Amino acid sequence: KKMHITSPLIGAHMIENVLPGIYIADYLGMSVKEIQEALASLKPLPKTMIRHTSLQGTTLIDDTFNVNPDGVIAAMEYAQIYKGKKMLVLEPMIELGNRAAKEHYRVGKALAHHCDYLFLTKKNYQQHLLQGILDEKGTCVLKVAKAAEIVAFINDHTDKNDIVVFEGRQAAVALNKIV
Repeated sequence: KKMHITSPLIGAHMIENVLPGIYIADYLGMSVKEIQEALASLKPLPKTMIRHTSLQGTTLIDDTFNVNPDGVIAAMEYAQIYKGKKMLVLEPMIELGNRAAKEHYRVGKALAHHCDYLFLTKKNYQQHLLQGILDEKGTCVLKVAKAAEIVAFINDHTDKNDIVVFEGRQAAVALNKIV
């Protein structure tokens, strides 16, 4: 069965979340219209891929509920649909235990060509992220900065074609100063 659907959820990674629901709804006999209406009424959980717009028209993505390697990568893959600069404000992922260094390196490799600027809210794992970017010969500029510095940079260097993704609670501090 073919159907055209829309949903306010953003990011390709959300598709794997809604497909089982579509399948089950169809299997249980819901009409195409009922399925379309249900999908159109979905709302993302708070602080999970929520789109905001700055005064300059820059797209700001609040994904600050929690931060994990796959979520960071998925959010920045979503950012690729934007034509302008891509920035990420990231709270280092300190809860990863003995995998933290390896995971930050993996994220750095994945972001190497997916962002123009990567702002860390703390210097934890800075070297691992940077090494991943360098090993991929990436162009992403990594900076460690406080919320006020990040906000000033975003306000001075972004416009309507740009996107900034915020990951983690400390990144939310910068986001809240912009929104």
